[in-house]
Amino acid sequence: MNKFTKIISGLLIVTLIQSVTGTAWAEEKPRPDIVFIIVDDLNDWVGCLGGHPDARSPNIDALAASGMLFSQAYCNSPQCRPSRTSLNYGVYPFKTGTYFNAKGPQETKITTPTMQQFFMESGYRVVSGGKVFHGNPGKVGDVLFGRPRDPKPPKGEDKFNAMRAPNDGYALDVPDEEMGDYKVAQWASQQWNKVTEKPLFMSVGFFRPHRPLQVPKPWFDQFPL
Repeated sequence: MNKFTKIISGLLIVTLIQSVTGTAWAEEKPRPDIVFIIVDDLNDWVGCLGGHPDARSPNIDALAASGMLFSQAYCNSPQCRPSRTSLNYGVYPFKTGTYFNAKGPQETKITTPTMQQFFMESGYRVVSGGKVFHGNPGKVGDVLFGRPRDPKPPKGEDKFNAMRAPNDGYALDVPDEEMGDYKVAQWASQQWNKVTEKPLFMSVGFFRPHRPLQVPKPWFDQFPL
């Protein structure tokens, strides 16, 4: 999880929580539905942040154009688990001792509520799916959807190794519909369209472009070596 993810997600949540706390207790005002999207390892190569010759990001560019884009921020930690823990709980790593992806003996129990708990206690219908926390959607929510796994290359062709250089690319012979992120997006759309009496807070986590660099073949065909 990198700088751009923190730019969008961290400042977005501050804005949204301020909005909710300012209106949640006024019964005469409707409370907004909120969708929090977090994308794993999304670099600042997207078009709305300067772009890159080999990156095409029309959807996130359109999303940025329709709202407010924050272009500078600082992440609380350079690793995934401590960064997501800090973001979801609103507590700095130096307060919790959570500094690494692997749990360490110096960590303390976090007593503040997560974003999901905060909105649930504020009367929201809370749904969470995909990689919101470190590999999972969290434990609090009216509806939880675990991160689906992606198809893998044939036996012997999977070169993924987290300790080696990123030489793990492979063009999968599968349609987009079989990829985990596609399934998360479909689930999120269904939850968004579900009508209830409560306002909605939804946290959605997408795994790509995290390694391994294995996606359906048509996406590789767009960028010949």
